[in-house]
Amino acid sequence: MSAANTDRAVEALLRAARTEHDFAGWLAQVLARVAGQLGSADELTIGRPGSWEAALVDQLVSGTVGYDGEALPPPRRKLTDAQVRDIRDMWAGGYAGVTQRELAAEYGVSPATIGDIVNGRTWRWLS
Repeated sequence: MSAANTDRAVEALLRAARTEHDFAGWLAQVLARVAGQLGSADELTIGRPGSWEAALVDQLVSGTVGYDGEALPPPRRKLTDAQVRDIRDMWAGGYAGVTQRELAAEYGVSPATIGDIVNGRTWRWLS
């Protein structure tokens, strides 16, 4: 765990706890939006599946977005983390000779975006 990320998160949560009337509802919405950006609620707990912490996060988010994620907020960016992983896996595996242009058409982005993803120029945090 990054101490810097933890410190920034604590500061943000303290501000919200002091100003949000329904802090628990606000927190559930924040986690739901993060899950939407990642592509699924399961992505939130991928590092600790089966832990009690993961179970509580899953319960909170699932209670907000539904157990199959039907009410996940749409990502603000065009691709989710899960889609980027899929793109990289397909490209690295030589998925039936798929081209960057074909991947771009399938995911609704430009071939340049696919090139940046597969060459590690963007989405570095997933490397």
